[in-house]
This record gives sequence, structure tokens and C-alpha cells, in this order.
Amino acid sequence: MSTITMLHVLREELIKEFGSMLKTELQKLQVEKQPQTEKAVYTRQEVKELLNVSYGTLCNWNKNEVLKQVKIGSRVYYSKADVLATFDNIQKK
Repeated sequence: MSTITMLHVLREELIKEFGSMLKTELQKLQVEKQPQTEKAVYTRQEVKELLNVSYGTLCNWNKNEVLKQVKIGSRVYYSKADVLATFDNIQKK
């Protein structure tokens, strides 16, 4: 932290300086809060929430190959690229 010496500082200048310092600190906090790694795959529940669709819609998309699922054991996942592509297609309509 830097030291500030104030001699005959106008109120407006002081407010402006504090505002600038506060803005800088808030920007640092926002950068720290951002996720460092993104997921490569999503679960059914995450896809339903991201695309705002029902479970039935996901099943229909799987049958019609709109969105390809990947099964690992008994779990179903969707690749990030497929989910983003489907999201883009939904946004265009």
C-alpha cells in the first residue's frame, strides 16, 4: 500500500483519488473471482440449466443427434463445444 501525504487537498480531489483507488481494488477482486479453469464437459443438469430446456428436450436432441451425449459408465455428459454450438443455434432462431 502506498503512503499519501495530504497538504491543502481540495475535497473534490480527495474524493476523486479515493474513487480511483476503490475502482482499482474492485477490478482486482473481480479478476480474482473469475474461474481459473473451465469445464470441458457438462452434466445433463448443467446443460438443462445452461440452455433452459427440459429433460425431454435433451432426450429428443439426443435421438435426433442435435446434441451428442457421451456416456461414462452410467453417467451422461455433453462436451463444452457441442453445448456452445447448440446454444449459438438457439440464440440465432
